[in-house]
Amino acid sequence: MDEYQDEGSRGITHSRPDLDTGLEIKNTRMASRYSTFDAYVKKSKKAKEGLVAVVFDLSENNHFTDDEASEMLSRVARNRSQNFILMS
Repeated sequence: MDEYQDEGSRGITHSRPDLDTGLEIKNTRMASRYSTFDAYVKKSKKAKEGLVAVVFDLSENNHFTDDEASEMLSRVARNRSQNFILMS
């Protein structure tokens, strides 16, 4: 499916997740705040049809330890009712 905009979606472009299995991959190299992760999940939930989980790649992120990122992403997932996978 190609990207499309639904007139009622206030300019959100809809598409499929990165992988056919429903996984959306986010490289978080520059992310340094909770709000960045929250925004990734919020936008993915609205725009990605068939989304199963958001995969956060923190392998190049120097702003958080693995434990800090895991705790923060757990909070985002709880608040947004979304599954996530943490790659470090």
